[in-house]
Amino acid sequence: MSLLSGFLTAIVLLGTASICWILYGDRGGKTRCIACGKCVADGVCILTGEKVPKISGNDGEMR
Repeated sequence: MSLLSGFLTAIVLLGTASICWILYGDRGGKTRCIACGKCVADGVCILTGEKVPKISGNDGEMR
C-alpha cells in the first residue's frame, strides 16, 4: 500500500508541476493574462501595470 500511495503522490506532483510549467514557464515575451478581472474594473493590468485599451466595460482611461 505504501508503494502505491507514493506512486500516486508522485503522479499528482508531476501533474501539478507540468501545469505550472505550461502556464508560467519561461518562454519569453509578454506575461499571460491570469483572468483576474482587474483590467475590466479599472483598465490597468495587474501584471504589467499598463493601461489596457478596448476591454468591454472600461473606457480605456485610468480612474
